[in-house]
Amino acid sequence: MRLTLRTLLAYLDDTLEPEMAREIGKKVQESPMAAAQIARVREVVRRRRLQAPDLTGSGMGLDPNVVAEYLDNTLAPDEVVDVERVCLESDLQLAEVAAVHQVLTIALGDPTPVPADARERLYALGPVRSGDRLEATTPAAAPTPSGPVAAAAADWDQTFRDGLPDELKVKPSAGRFWPVAAIVLLLGVWIGLVAFDKDFVSTLQETQTNRVADAPPNKIPSGEEAIVATADPGSGNSEAKPAPAPTGQQEPKDSAVVATTQVPAIPPGLDPAPPQDASVKTQDKVATASPIEPKMTGKETPVPATPAESPAVVAAPVVPAVPPNGEPVATTVPQSPSLTVSLVHDSGPILRLRRGDPDWYAETGDAQFGPAEELASSAPFESILDVDDGALRIVLMEDSAVRLLEPSEAGAFGVWPRRGRVLLKAMNAEKLPVACAVRSGESLARLELLTAETSLAIEVGFQEPTGLESVPKVYPPLSIYLAGGSIRWATPDGKSQQVDAPAYFRWDVSRDLAAGSGSLSEIMPLTTTPEWLNPQSRRLSSNLKPYATQFRALFEPDIPLMQSIAPLMKDPRPVISEMATHCLVATQDFPGLVQALAEAPHPEARATARRGIREWLVQHPADGAVLRRELGRFYRPADLETVYRLLWGYSDMEMLDRGPSDELVNSLRNPLVEVRELAIAELERHTGKRYDFRPQGSAQQREAAVQRWVNHLDRVGAARSMDGTSSGQ
Repeated sequence: MRLTLRTLLAYLDDTLEPEMAREIGKKVQESPMAAAQIARVREVVRRRRLQAPDLTGSGMGLDPNVVAEYLDNTLAPDEVVDVERVCLESDLQLAEVAAVHQVLTIALGDPTPVPADARERLYALGPVRSGDRLEATTPAAAPTPSGPVAAAAADWDQTFRDGLPDELKVKPSAGRFWPVAAIVLLLGVWIGLVAFDKDFVSTLQETQTNRVADAPPNKIPSGEEAIVATADPGSGNSEAKPAPAPTGQQEPKDSAVVATTQVPAIPPGLDPAPPQDASVKTQDKVATASPIEPKMTGKETPVPATPAESPAVVAAPVVPAVPPNGEPVATTVPQSPSLTVSLVHDSGPILRLRRGDPDWYAETGDAQFGPAEELASSAPFESILDVDDGALRIVLMEDSAVRLLEPSEAGAFGVWPRRGRVLLKAMNAEKLPVACAVRSGESLARLELLTAETSLAIEVGFQEPTGLESVPKVYPPLSIYLAGGSIRWATPDGKSQQVDAPAYFRWDVSRDLAAGSGSLSEIMPLTTTPEWLNPQSRRLSSNLKPYATQFRALFEPDIPLMQSIAPLMKDPRPVISEMATHCLVATQDFPGLVQALAEAPHPEARATARRGIREWLVQHPADGAVLRRELGRFYRPADLETVYRLLWGYSDMEMLDRGPSDELVNSLRNPLVEVRELAIAELERHTGKRYDFRPQGSAQQREAAVQRWVNHLDRVGAARSMDGTSSGQ
């Protein structure tokens, strides 16, 4: 039996024969697309406020007669394809058809008995002639049955009513209104007890008084201020520590300056290692030093956080030195407990990879996150996080990913930007300065937001392969855009510097390590604010909003993304297909990206997959065999080598040679559309030209554009000329 939408509906409503049901169930388990479609059918049928198709106009749905023939399995095969295409493209139509199928299953499963008298009476009427017409008559002119006819009609009516199922019979008035009367009666009794029972009122007042008196330490009841002395549970000292002062009082400032530890410079000639896989658990290092990150367990007692330091105090990270064997030296520097990180309720969905869990999941509610968890946000959504009950707000822009760091000397909270752009903003003036550790590669810096209007963005530079099995051997630099307020940036070598907005600088870990110093890059004024920092420019367009709403509804919190979202890369809707592929990029789902490149039906999704694979290659330069193995699932050996070569790209030196240039231009004639797209993207990257080549165009149009590329090679001698230009004129 073919796996069609109608068979899926029959499988869901349990109308198939046992053997057919087992066969369909096995196919559903083997097909992620079918599993995703079943989840979608269940979701649209349960969705509230989903309107019905219009009867007329542009929003008119499928013809009811066509839907009836489709559900009865009497529709022509070519029309079946059209009906299923409309249902798959519209949640409205899919919900209508699935709901009708479900209702028919319930109704036909228990058919209504027809009285024998009614059946005989209908048969006695005989066939209807084509010329017969039913004329409407007025009530006055209608004949009134009397005598035996009226009695027979009454008997037949009573017999017909008795034969109706229970759900269609008219309920008596008492049966419909007695639940409401019972509720009203119970409500009246409760109000009477409250009004006349004085003990109840006094008990309520005593409970409120005891709640204020028994408030736990460090928790001030609403509307009151109190100073509570607490003892440090993590030490043997029973000396009480004062709690934070009430609002409006100035806390005493400590004038002592925190001592800093200078970290030895990196030994000459030591090269930084290339970035490793995100799943590898490495320790945060500052230059050549590795701060010890404590693992918080249920047996340990967290140390209460000390009051915030004055903005005038410089608190550089204290980092233990690392001996030549690479093992960190033991330290007794106390660590701060990790801060709470929660998802803002009205934020977009966030993708989550828990520690020790290989699968990504979507979170859409008030979720909380802990250290060592990976978080990502895929286009077109932005995810908003609150840190320390609103002291710091973090916005993960679309296609961005971070890892939450464990508490360290650089801060009780930290982020490791893995890709994309991350916005940080101070939200609570009473908790300033807000400290945050920032990691790049294996180095750790300390960032302090000093003012309430401080707002900055961190951007991770995107790197591409530089040729066949060749990638940059440097960490991608972090670009910091300070749009407002002031920050203090403490570098790994213990130096710190205050930066005032508007300013821009880069933190290039590879350059700092090579120079044996962790000093800041040159700070430049931010003369032009990037467009993506403007919230108005990041708003979804009116054309994209409906698709974003549909796509957001497809996230299932308890189902891994590889089962719920990954199959949607083959969705017939181009926008949904592209959004699903963006999820694969944000979560670095490499097998899914290779499948999207080979099977996605839309060029937008394939272009997104191409970028994600090339980014993965930079982070995993030694895993070329893994790429070959994944490509082997979809391509023949000859095509596999072509796709493998194009994904690695061509270097600038190769584009000066006629041989690689001819090879790249000849790929424009490949019968596979994804190969043609890879080839023209690589040519455009090196030359800035396309010569009107369209990978989806007809064979005649493509050949005409290829001839223009051949003329370009004859004129220049290669794709690029020796002077660095792409034109021979």
